[in-house]
Amino acid sequence: MKKPHTKAEDIVPLPRHSENFKVNRMISYIEKHWNDTFTEGGNLNSVVEESFTNFATTKAYNLESYVGQKHEVVNIRRRDSEG
Repeated sequence: MKKPHTKAEDIVPLPRHSENFKVNRMISYIEKHWNDTFTEGGNLNSVVEESFTNFATTKAYNLESYVGQKHEVVNIRRRDSEG
């Protein structure tokens, strides 16, 4: 009669050290890009909110090109952060 499995290692073989290293590198890469994307998304939201809130001021001082350039810079940074 077979002895029942009592440990997880008996049922599922644990990955070797090199496999753990590869997985950890992949996780850290994904985590970095996730954090960058999340941060740049927040920056984009703040620029958009500021543009809508200050629409009258932007028109009054003829700052449309400045606001457009600001949007373009933030959009490029957001796109680059997505990896």
